[in-house]
Amino acid sequence: MSTESSLGGLAAAARYYQDYGLRARGLKGQGKKVIGYLCALTPVEIITAAGLVPFRIKGDVNEPITRADTQMETIVCPLVRSCFDLSLKGKYEFLDGLVIPHACDSIVRTYDVWKYSLGLGYNHFINMPHSDDDSSLEFFEAELATFRKSLGGFAGKEISDEALARAVELCNQNRARVRELYELRKSAPPLISGAEITRVLTAAMSIPVEESLELL
Repeated sequence: MSTESSLGGLAAAARYYQDYGLRARGLKGQGKKVIGYLCALTPVEIITAAGLVPFRIKGDVNEPITRADTQMETIVCPLVRSCFDLSLKGKYEFLDGLVIPHACDSIVRTYDVWKYSLGLGYNHFINMPHSDDDSSLEFFEAELATFRKSLGGFAGKEISDEALARAVELCNQNRARVRELYELRKSAPPLISGAEITRVLTAAMSIPVEESLELL
């Protein structure tokens, strides 16, 4: 990536970081459907292949948790409660659906609360294996197939193998760019600051995968 492109990417990332959800709201206004998700374990490749916009739901340390505590136990971790609180307050009013993977206990045990409270048009829970033996991989393959069929039904089209392969390619390119970005942190002094890389990576989770490549 050229220096000019890098500077442009940093400027765009700063804008999307400051107004988190800006691009998703714009795409929603253009008729696109936006699927919110919790945790990096979510297979955004399938969301992308369906022609939908994957959007990472995040919390805000500067926003007091108030609404969430009326519907969710305070023993739930602050991150999940903050994400839920912002959702209840309308921060992510542009979401059309929600995908939650089997991650931590707080995420798993609050899925029904999210589903009931937000009342979105699409909700899906993905069981994630926590080992890599043959039976676990077979189970996960079936889970992904179920998700693919379910999301395709919501999108109103079958998710083709070609679309899925293209989405996987885009996501892998994205991950490669992230690794390159972290390489810039190894010099002394680093060529990109910790604050800058945080803004870039956070912003990238709020826009389509193909657009996030332009930030990285």
